[in-house]
Amino acid sequence: MPTTPEDSEYIISAAFQKRLLELIEEHDCNKAEFSSFTGVSQGMIGRATKYGIIPSVRSLIKIANSCNISIKFLLGESDKDDFYMSDHPTNFQFRLKQLSEEKNLSYSKIAH
Repeated sequence: MPTTPEDSEYIISAAFQKRLLELIEEHDCNKAEFSSFTGVSQGMIGRATKYGIIPSVRSLIKIANSCNISIKFLLGESDKDDFYMSDHPTNFQFRLKQLSEEKNLSYSKIAH
């Protein structure tokens, strides 16, 4: 049984950890306030800032959307933070249905 995050199956990134700490500082708040601001649990923010554990995609999206940055920037894979959120945000299910209707294809045909 792993005793530290480094010994577990978590994905750890020093670049993500550094970027998240920078974002918290830029927003002039503490980790608890940042958690409330982003809608991501305090535990997740704590693990990410202490160990660099990358959270779920859903949590990454919440952080990126709240800070108006791209996920690539959040993960430290890009230094460009010029992200523009769509004026018409959508979800996967809606977009899949829309694509199916536009292309007159079944969901299984779209997947392959």
